[in-house]
Amino acid sequence: MSWSVVIRTDVHISATPPVSRRDDYLEACLTKLRAVGETARALGSVAVIDNGDFFHHKPWRKNPYSMLYQVVQLHKAYPCPTIANVGNHDVPYGRSDLV
Repeated sequence: MSWSVVIRTDVHISATPPVSRRDDYLEACLTKLRAVGETARALGSVAVIDNGDFFHHKPWRKNPYSMLYQVVQLHKAYPCPTIANVGNHDVPYGRSDLV
């Protein structure tokens, strides 16, 4: 028996682009996330593993609901579950007890 997983990391999705980006940063992130789902479907993957740092801004108030809605809808279209790990930027002050 063989199975596959798709691993992604450091998405850093944000409705506010980094200073150095001149493109539609949010749409670029969403396009890449769609490609992850398409890859998982093509491979018959049993899971997508997110290795952390999914959101660029950690406080929920800095992430607009419209973006969160798009992220949820995108993941609902994945052919398999997504399993998330905590990334180094997800841990405030480097303290896992604050997660």
